Order: sequence, then C-alpha cells, then structure tokens
Amino acid sequence: MPSTPPITFHYLHLQTLYMYKSKWLSILLLIIFGTGIYGVASAESAKKYHQHPYWIEMMKDPNVNYFEACKAYDAFWKGRIKPRGEEDIIGQQNDVNAGADKDHYKSERRERKEKQQDADLQKYAFDCKKFENWKRQNAPYVKSDGHLMTSDERLKVWQQQRGK
Repeated sequence: MPSTPPITFHYLHLQTLYMYKSKWLSILLLIIFGTGIYGVASAESAKKYHQHPYWIEMMKDPNVNYFEACKAYDAFWKGRIKPRGEEDIIGQQNDVNAGADKDHYKSERRERKEKQQDADLQKYAFDCKKFENWKRQNAPYVKSDGHLMTSDERLKVWQQQRGK
C-alpha cells in the first residue's frame, strides 16, 4: 500500500507558498505606495514652483538638473501670461492708443489687477528672456540624467567633433 506523505510536508509546502506570496505582495505594495508618495511629492514641488520663480536661481547653478529647471519654469508660468518678446512689443504703442476710449469703462478692480500683472511681467521679463536663452544654449549639453556637462566635458566633445 502506498504510503502517504506525512502531514508536516504539506504544512511546510503551504507555508513556503505563503511566504513567497507574501514576499511578492509586500513588493507590490511597496511599489504602489512608493509611486503614490512620489506623485504627491511631485505635485507639491510643482505647487512650490508655481508660487515662486525658482528657475531664476536654478539657471545660475552649474550643478542644476536641466529638466528640473525647465519643469520649474513651466510650472511658474502655467496660468500666467509670459512676457512678450521685443519683436512683439514694437507695434504696441499704436494698439494702446487705439483702445484708449475703452479703458475708462473698465472697473477699478480690473485695472488694478491688470496693473499688478503688468508689473509682474515687467519684473520677470528680462529673467524670462534670459532663461529661454539659457535653455536653448544648454540643450545640446544635457546628460541623460539631466545634469549639464562641465566646461571640460564640453571642450572634449568639441575637440572630438573637430577631429572628425
């Protein structure tokens, strides 16, 4: 008559299966909660970036993460009107004088709000133009991790390209 395996074998087998399942379950939960926390942290950093122009200080830092600086710039200007470039402002005087009759119909509150927005635009106009130039100039020198190449690394790349 065939002998049946002892009960302890089944118990150990079930315990081992439970251990593997719990291991995978804990890894899965860790991944889910980890990405959730990262999402909250990312949303909070975007909120901070929207409130203050951190991108101004970031572009002055040689160790800045290029993608993070661009993210801060985009978050700050989200929902705001970016300053116009010089090429757009050239014909502005004619447009302002043409709408002078309509200005007296605006409410005082709206005028104050527009003046504040204009003051903010003028305050950041030069920095905005500077950042756009910084972004364009540094784009070719961004490493895969987002950090910018040092001047020595840029020189080495230039010498390699020149040697070809």
